[in-house]
Amino acid sequence: MKSYKQVNYFQNYIKNSLNFWQQRLNNSSQTQTNILLKNKQRTIVDRVVIRSTKYWKQIADEFSAQSSTNKSVQSLSSQSHNQQIYDC
Repeated sequence: MKSYKQVNYFQNYIKNSLNFWQQRLNNSSQTQTNILLKNKQRTIVDRVVIRSTKYWKQIADEFSAQSSTNKSVQSLSSQSHNQQIYDC
């Protein structure tokens, strides 16, 4: 099981990376509508920014889902044995 420091480190790393790429997407030289609609007119930088933003958003979503699942399992395992049986 991951330690609290490791989880906190990964949460901060993912959050910072996602924020960085979202800011890059927001500060692009083109409007977001043009970037998202005109594939052939995208620059290499725009493509990298869009893919990186999508990637880090996916990583953040997966990590968030995993963290909430781990918290639920820990919560269940901390209940008394009788309470767990009663919940079934």
